[in-house]
Amino acid sequence: MAEPTASAYPAALDTTATLGADFVNAKTFILNADINASVTSVVTTATISGFSANNWILIDSEIMWVDSISTATFTVVRGRGGTTAATHSANAIIYTPPVAQWANLIRDAIIKIETELGTDPAGSVTDVDTRLDVALNEDGTLKTVAVGKGGTGATSLTDGGVLLGSGTGAVTAMSVLSDGEMIVGDGTTDPVAESGATLRTSIGVGSISTQASDAVNIDGGAIDGVTIGTNSAVTDLRVDNLKADGNTISVTNSNGDLTLTPNGTGSIIVNGPLQVDGTTTTVNSTTLTVDDPLITIGGDSAPGSDDNKDRGIAFRWHNGSAAKIGFLGYDDSASKLTFIPDASLSSEVVSGTVGNVIFGNIEGTITTVAQNSITSASSLATVGTVGTGVWQGTRVAATYGGTNIDTSGSTGVPRIDSGTWSVGDASLTADVSGTLPVANGGTNATSLADKAVLITQDSGTDTVAAAAMTSSGQILMGGSSGPAVGTITAGSGMTVTNGDGAITLAADTCGACATAGFSVAMAIAL
Repeated sequence: MAEPTASAYPAALDTTATLGADFVNAKTFILNADINASVTSVVTTATISGFSANNWILIDSEIMWVDSISTATFTVVRGRGGTTAATHSANAIIYTPPVAQWANLIRDAIIKIETELGTDPAGSVTDVDTRLDVALNEDGTLKTVAVGKGGTGATSLTDGGVLLGSGTGAVTAMSVLSDGEMIVGDGTTDPVAESGATLRTSIGVGSISTQASDAVNIDGGAIDGVTIGTNSAVTDLRVDNLKADGNTISVTNSNGDLTLTPNGTGSIIVNGPLQVDGTTTTVNSTTLTVDDPLITIGGDSAPGSDDNKDRGIAFRWHNGSAAKIGFLGYDDSASKLTFIPDASLSSEVVSGTVGNVIFGNIEGTITTVAQNSITSASSLATVGTVGTGVWQGTRVAATYGGTNIDTSGSTGVPRIDSGTWSVGDASLTADVSGTLPVANGGTNATSLADKAVLITQDSGTDTVAAAAMTSSGQILMGGSSGPAVGTITAGSGMTVTNGDGAITLAADTCGACATAGFSVAMAIAL
């Protein structure tokens, strides 16, 4: 290759000014209106900033050269870079092509090379490749670049091989590593690839025989100061603050927590019975599900004596103004199931005022002496003797022994007509049946003779008799056998005339009687 002459180089070094302004990469603008294939003014929707003239722009597939910029207008040369001028629609995106990056790199490389060579390399160097520290072949290709010149000194490298340096000598490539091989150095010679027993010896891990993927037999070495020998179990295994010792997993830092965290939505699964010992067990999950239909509280074995502690569930709630603790469970002192909405807890003993409870059907015996308020009992199958109290419920139907009427404002006697109760005046014909005894104000007679007078008998409670007085002149006369009905019989010198409701007595006349006075002897014959 002939030595270049000074005329092949510029008289002055190029700069960014002589090789073009900085090319902007990946800047975008918006086309304001449709343009045809001949216009050279490209108007954008906003003022152009962050971009200078002497740059490329791209609209759709057409490349344009920007000669100048004024506010929101590019003055361009159309159809550059092998593209063809075309029409473009409003709102098309105006790009600065990625080729700008390569243009910047080439520009900077030219400036650096020219700076290195100077303006007259022929007067200061014998050959261009001496200044570049690169030898050229006759066909113009580069010769191998030595390590000292930033190359590898090699003409070919093994695909996938690890490179090894050798001072200023050529870089060499190791063979591709086989499965299980590692690169091991000894601090003096070149690193080598090792595996198997040779590798274990080099890195000091003792003897690890090849095992299945789920078992590894470690016959030597030490873990945390514990010597591991053939068929000898490790007494404990420690990782960070975690200690596995026999059947126990614990933490070694003071008051340290032991946290089991599944991955993602996974679960912590315990196969077999679970026993939790300690003074406090806190469950912060929002949903708790227990398959066992019976939950035992108060201990895992039968108590030997009464500890005087209550059993049940204490729950937190808020009544709108203050936080409360409620209790539902067995009150040991009362020996009853108890609900207390605002409870005080002290040493597992609950106190407070019992609350209200809503049930559906309740079956059992009410033993409390006083029930202050039972607002509804739709169906009482059996009610014992009610000693005292005031009935204030609905009317008791006749079917259940009541009257089903309100008599608080009634006057009269009650009567029943076809099962319906009412209150009013009694009807001696409709409301009375049978014979009313004398002792109860009656006559004890079922009928009495017409036009008769009533006569009591020997006993004060005997049936009242009726003596008919249907003939003219009859009168009621007393006697040792009781009253009797009879007529007056005329005697000597007397005439008796019986009429309907009247008796006429007339004395006979005589001369002697009229003058000397007279006496009338009357005899009433019965």
